[in-house]
Amino acid sequence: MAATTTTAGSTRSRLAAAIAFACLITGAVAIGASAPADAVKPKILGHTKKTPKPSCPTPEQTPFPPRKGCQVFGEVTGFQIRANGKRGLMKAPADGKIVAWSVDLARPDPAERKFFSEVLGDRAFNGAPTARLSILTRAKKRKFRLRAQSPTQNLKSLLDRRHYFTLNNPISVKKGWIAALTSQTWVPNFAHNLPGDDLWRASREPGRCDAPPQANLTERSRPHLGVGSTRTYGCSYNDARLLYWAYFVKD
Repeated sequence: MAATTTTAGSTRSRLAAAIAFACLITGAVAIGASAPADAVKPKILGHTKKTPKPSCPTPEQTPFPPRKGCQVFGEVTGFQIRANGKRGLMKAPADGKIVAWSVDLARPDPAERKFFSEVLGDRAFNGAPTARLSILTRAKKRKFRLRAQSPTQNLKSLLDRRHYFTLNNPISVKKGWIAALTSQTWVPNFAHNLPGDDLWRASREPGRCDAPPQANLTERSRPHLGVGSTRTYGCSYNDARLLYWAYFVKD
């Protein structure tokens, strides 16, 4: 499936209006500010009772605790396996459509943004943070197949807030398909130093999950971009969460 077009918005009202339009196409109506009482409310994949804040910027402490340093999600595809102890939260609960997605973005300080742009930036995006939603299915063991993906969004002007992206052409999914996040550059939506009930999986080969001394971990991974291709997701990480969500409507 080719990438679909999107409509961006930073408020729930714009999201609700765009989802309502998208769902009309698929035969369902999403709840908006003036939607009828019997309208169908999209299920938020990734929703939990508590949402941590992304890690950036690094706290102004001397010396600052390393465990609280600014970290980002970069040059990889990943998905949350467990959050707040809840498993399978990124899987479609039935056949249906993904009509939108959202991401929580921190604002690293200027020096941190410069560092990430230089280390993780892509020339095509002039070093800007970027992200897209990816839809995966398990192929075998640790291999997953990329079924579909949204367009890449440039996030440079959207930092320090939650931003929503509504798909003008919703992505069809089947029960159990997984909503993942992909970045060819970097995304400041990474929360770490969390309790042990959070776990996410990355598109890295087993044995390449940790960076050797004086090396960059992102040199050991690459984002999953080819629709129809399979990739090994051989690394899982505790105590961290990718702050993204997908909005699902049942057929």
